[in-house]
Amino acid sequence: MTTRTRSFAHLLALPLTLGALALPAAAQAQDKDTIQLKDGTSEPGLIKSEEYGGVTFQPSKGAARTILWSEIAPNGITYANSPEYQSARDDLEGGKLAEALVKLDELLADAKLRGVLKQNAQFFAAMIHQRQGEIDPAIEGYKKLVADFPKSRWLMEVGENLVLCHMAKKDVAAAGKALDELSAAATAAGVEAGFNSSVNVLKGRLYEEQGKIPEALAAYGVAEKATGVPPSVVQQARLGQGRCLVASNKKSEAEALFRKLVAEDAPHVVLAGAWNGLGDLMLEDSKKGGAPDAEKLLDVLYCYLRGSVLYTPLPGESVTEYKRACKSAAEVFKFISQVEKNADRRKLYQARAAERDEQFKKEFPGG
Repeated sequence: MTTRTRSFAHLLALPLTLGALALPAAAQAQDKDTIQLKDGTSEPGLIKSEEYGGVTFQPSKGAARTILWSEIAPNGITYANSPEYQSARDDLEGGKLAEALVKLDELLADAKLRGVLKQNAQFFAAMIHQRQGEIDPAIEGYKKLVADFPKSRWLMEVGENLVLCHMAKKDVAAAGKALDELSAAATAAGVEAGFNSSVNVLKGRLYEEQGKIPEALAAYGVAEKATGVPPSVVQQARLGQGRCLVASNKKSEAEALFRKLVAEDAPHVVLAGAWNGLGDLMLEDSKKGGAPDAEKLLDVLYCYLRGSVLYTPLPGESVTEYKRACKSAAEVFKFISQVEKNADRRKLYQARAAERDEQFKKEFPGG
């Protein structure tokens, strides 16, 4: 594998926190919601609903229409007259989980809370419980969200998080049942047929967790080739296939797949996962022929730092690859400190490892 020398000063300058490089939130609108599109334009109006298939939007001028999520800029929605909700989001993105949860619960106690805000508040509250290791309240929260909003914009994220919650309890049967129930609820609500094909990505991940690699590959293959599946889900399926190839000891094929993904216009969660995969392969390769040197480990480190710094998940997106990148970056910092011959740099690497360990504990107090 090829390597490139990188600046030590650049390495030390990288920020730590989740969302440190996220796009800044748009200025709070006074009387209208605002949607910022990927083409650089923005529209004021009223967001009537946010569903799996897109946003139902009534612009200030013209007829109501559905805007696909693929057309909306990351973090590109601003809600009118919602300072309390924005404050809770700011706390969440700043790692103040307990403070954010209090504010979200206060919002949810308001019977007049707008539907779009209620849906988001329910999701983020459940997610905070999950990150704090409070698994049963998280499961309850996700299930209530689907019951209240069966066509929710968060259906895929809810599915993944339910799997992770049940797997944390080592209950494989409950994880599978949760996905079946999610699919049934979506079908009954009239969610696009492509959603049930997309759920195969989550089923593939569940098979992976059980070490059932052939079954996982089959599930990912269904999601990749099905009609009506969003491009982002197809990329997630290909990422899963790459992990399965590694597990099947087909590492050259896995590397080629990961490198194709990092060159694409893909969601942060996919890019982070592909760089994590490359980091794992490079770390293994660096250990061949004896102890790795610091230069090789720096190339490995930069793979993981992409997932923990450059391609951090947007609010609500899966944090699975982000968590893996954070933990792996801390471990490689420690490895480098053990082989680095320069005493000053060795201390700095030890300090960076400690900082990332502490940041991880802050963002994910539940482990």
